[in-house]
Amino acid sequence: MRTPPDVAGLDISAINPKLHARYSPNLWAFMGNRGERPPLSVYQSTEGQKWLGYMHDGEFVGVRLMTVLCLGKKAGLLCISKFERELTILPDFWAEYTRRGRCAIDTEHQIGFVGGNERYKVIDGTRRVCQWCGHEQTLIKWEETIERTRWV
Repeated sequence: MRTPPDVAGLDISAINPKLHARYSPNLWAFMGNRGERPPLSVYQSTEGQKWLGYMHDGEFVGVRLMTVLCLGKKAGLLCISKFERELTILPDFWAEYTRRGRCAIDTEHQIGFVGGNERYKVIDGTRRVCQWCGHEQTLIKWEETIERTRWV
C-alpha cells in the first residue's frame, strides 16, 4: 500500500500497523484510500463521540471514528449541516494516537479491538499491562446479593 499524504499535521507513515499492533489497520486503510482530499482532524461531539473529518463552508464533512475502526476504507463521509457547534476539535489527538495508538481512543481500556487479543500481558493473575501503551489494570472480585420477589 502506498504511503498516504500527511493528514492535519500527522505523518501517516508513523501509524502504519506494520510498525506496531497499537495502530488500527482499518484507520490506516481509510486514510490511505482518501487521495488528495482535505486533511482530517478529530473532533468530539457534545455526546462524547469522536468524529474524523473537516469543516467546509459551515458544514462538517466526516464520519464517526468508531465507524472507520470497524469498516476501514468502506466507511463513507457524511456532510452534516449545523453540526459544527456541537463539535470540539481535539488538536492533540494525532500526537496522542501516534504515541498510544488505539489507546488514545479507548483511554479507559474497555473496548475490545479487532487484533487486540494480545493487547494485554497478565503479570501475576491479578494485574495486567497494556502492551500498546503501558496502562496497568488490577483484577477485582466481588459478590453481589440479589433480593427477588415474585407473585405466584
